[in-house]
Amino acid sequence: MTDRIAEEIRKALDAATPGPWEVTNLGDVHITKDYRMVDGRHIAMWIADMYVDRENEDQIFADAHLIANAPEWLGFLLDELERLEREYAEERAAHNEHVAELCELEKENRRLREDIEKIIKILKNGQPAHWQAFKIRQLLGVTME
Repeated sequence: MTDRIAEEIRKALDAATPGPWEVTNLGDVHITKDYRMVDGRHIAMWIADMYVDRENEDQIFADAHLIANAPEWLGFLLDELERLEREYAEERAAHNEHVAELCELEKENRRLREDIEKIIKILKNGQPAHWQAFKIRQLLGVTME
């Protein structure tokens, strides 16, 4: 989901009547907030009215259930999306740190392999052992005290 769409959904949720919404069946189906009966009168904030076609009554109630819960569910999904995006950014940063560390280790590995190759050359050249030891210490930067 793009940031633009997520922001558009968040703005729409913020502008809409705050929940919870509920399904109220008064012959027709209504999406309401704070429905109650007071002195025989229906009191509520009416969010939407849905005509009940008796042939599709189950579908109408399923639709009403979805509509009534959409703000809460969308809010949950947006919060979860934000959490996952933060978690992904943290994981990505950690991954990048590991890649940088791996690159440094690979450089060190290459350098050590080159040194080993040089040491092997020194040992194979047939010079006396004290000369070989001197050259190897010199290569490795080891001083004798």
